[in-house]
Amino acid sequence: MRLLFCQPIRRVNCVIGRTERHEVAYIAREPSGQVYRRLCHLFRTKSSHQREKKSKFCMNFI
Repeated sequence: MRLLFCQPIRRVNCVIGRTERHEVAYIAREPSGQVYRRLCHLFRTKSSHQREKKSKFCMNFI
């Protein structure tokens, strides 16, 4: 596995999961001092189990 992007957990607003497509997405705020906007980040996993694990992990920080 290779890290492509790093986002501070405190900026995460919501987490959404799609079981049938093995996807997890989260919405995060931009750093303060920049134009206020939200960015969506999408992860595709190889199995529903991985998707559930990532989704639960992100939900713990909201």
